[in-house]
Amino acid sequence: MGESLREWLDDRVGRSAGCERALREDGRDDEATLERIRGNVFDIARTVLGVAARQDEDGAARAFFTGRMGRLHGEWSAARERALEHGDEGSAHVEQVKLEVLSEVLRATDDLWVV
Repeated sequence: MGESLREWLDDRVGRSAGCERALREDGRDDEATLERIRGNVFDIARTVLGVAARQDEDGAARAFFTGRMGRLHGEWSAARERALEHGDEGSAHVEQVKLEVLSEVLRATDDLWVV
């Protein structure tokens, strides 16, 4: 199933946490906050993958996982658009970062999900 993907997500969560710590130590709090957000998205994907793993069949697990990731993409895209409509560039940037990480997760899913 998605064991390689799970390992990749574990690695990405760990890397983001380490990067966030280093950025905070350097006094780069804004960048550290964005890295924490990146790590949170990887962690969300890892959690959804764990739920998907409980599906009876591998095809159902992957469909569940990609369906949830697609739903998040829609929600975060809508949130970005709302932020832009209200002139909230900061929130729009956060939503864009989340969408970029989600795209990275979906690419990794295609590469690493072994049936």
